[in-house]
Amino acid sequence: MEKFIKVRLLSWGRVLGWLVLIAGSLLLAGNYVIMPLYVNSRDIVKVPDVMGKSIDSVRSDFEVLGLVPVVSVGPFDPKANPNTVYFQNPLAGTEVKYGRNIYLTVTAAEPKKVQVPAMRDKSEREAIILLEKNRLRKGGIIYQISDQVPENIVIGQSVPAGREVNEGTLITLTVSRGSVKAFIDMPDLTTLSLTEAQKILVKNGLTLGTVINQFNEELLPGTVIDQFPKKGEKAAVGRSVDLWITTRNKNEDSRNGSQRD
Repeated sequence: MEKFIKVRLLSWGRVLGWLVLIAGSLLLAGNYVIMPLYVNSRDIVKVPDVMGKSIDSVRSDFEVLGLVPVVSVGPFDPKANPNTVYFQNPLAGTEVKYGRNIYLTVTAAEPKKVQVPAMRDKSEREAIILLEKNRLRKGGIIYQISDQVPENIVIGQSVPAGREVNEGTLITLTVSRGSVKAFIDMPDLTTLSLTEAQKILVKNGLTLGTVINQFNEELLPGTVIDQFPKKGEKAAVGRSVDLWITTRNKNEDSRNGSQRD
């Protein structure tokens, strides 16, 4: 009887050992296989498309999805609804981890006030860069001859420096064209030969531009019959002048697609 009891105890011990081994295996599988799969499935979120949506509704959607909106305010746009998203990163459809920051830019509710920079005595290019840097826009350029200010230097602006205006305001610049001495009245080059016209151009500080052939049987070949700029117009010293000259060869007529430089 005692021997029988020992055998039964030994059998139950083996069964219990197997049960412990199986339970341990299941526990390990749960910790290292099943749980990671479950957690990872919850950790991955697909970023929704929030372009054009109000930031309030986006915050609500992100809270449900477990995403964190990081919002910055962009410039005011009179054509867009205020506080609506016009930029997002990552883009819609991107798979990200739960709790990931999503960077959003929204339109401002009203235009910000900015100070107009001082652009007088700066080059035209520098002034335009200053406008863009201060979120202002170039309204136009007025060129004006000046004996005191060098060419391409700003001599005036439509809004005084230091004044507060809405961002995006148009600012017109007045830019020097240099001294009147830098301009000449265009001489009349018509009826001259091309060689004679070139000599007059050089004498006046001008250069020959495009030479355009035009068929004409009445005048000698190479006679100037038109010019640009025209006679009497103001032309900057150093600019090029285009000439139309006669030819008796119809194949050389620029109106047939032929042109000579």
